[in-house]
Amino acid sequence: MDTKQIKGKEGEKRLWVIGVTAAACMLVAIMIVALSTCSSRTTGKGESLAVSGAIDSMEQKLPSGTGFVAKFPDKRRHCMFYLNGGHLYKFDGVTKRLDEVTFGSLTEETAIYYNDNDINAGINEAVLSPDNEFIILTATVMPTGQDGKAMQGLYRMNTVNLTIEALAQGYVTREGDLFFVSVIDKTTGKRRALLGFDKSGKQLSREKQQEAIRANKYVAAEEEGDGTTGESEHDETEPTPNNTPAATHEVPAVETNSEQPSTAPASP
Repeated sequence: MDTKQIKGKEGEKRLWVIGVTAAACMLVAIMIVALSTCSSRTTGKGESLAVSGAIDSMEQKLPSGTGFVAKFPDKRRHCMFYLNGGHLYKFDGVTKRLDEVTFGSLTEETAIYYNDNDINAGINEAVLSPDNEFIILTATVMPTGQDGKAMQGLYRMNTVNLTIEALAQGYVTREGDLFFVSVIDKTTGKRRALLGFDKSGKQLSREKQQEAIRANKYVAAEEEGDGTTGESEHDETEPTPNNTPAATHEVPAVETNSEQPSTAPASP
């Protein structure tokens, strides 16, 4: 065998060694990625189960009289909201921290009125939006008057960042999946408009509101004899202070349950 053939053989051996080494490295890399992914999934699943377990455990300790309950075990929110005694609370399933949800961004005119000695004060009702992204709140904005009624506001709260939007003020009535707000003129004290909103907090168009009123005898009776819907006065609508029965919601990834709110102590 001459030198040329020997060099050729040696070159082939080197190529073979390099190929085997490269294949081994690729196999090791694939195994590492697979193990890492598996570990990540296992860890993520474990964290999710831990959050769900913490939320479920907290739910068992909720004070009597708790009304609206919405559980979000997902990564974005990992929390539970519940309504008790006119106050909205948030329990974080990761930090295990319980806090009252307050809305400092509201103006003086739209701020929620809290008073534990006023049965109508605070948040009266909470409803989860169909897309599970918002909670629609009905809350009192002024002390109860001598007639036993209290001016209310309709709000929409983002369940992720807790930002809140004031939708309308007046006397709020919930009819099925719709909210109607009888807007009161602050100067004259008279009713000047009827505004309709869906469960997502979106205002109904004039056409949809007319259809809703025609389909709903109660609201239609309240509106009868007045001017055009949405801009006119109508018979006074009774407010709903802490006495509106809430429906039970069951949706994927979000467990919710609502019962009649009460003024029981708020701390679990």
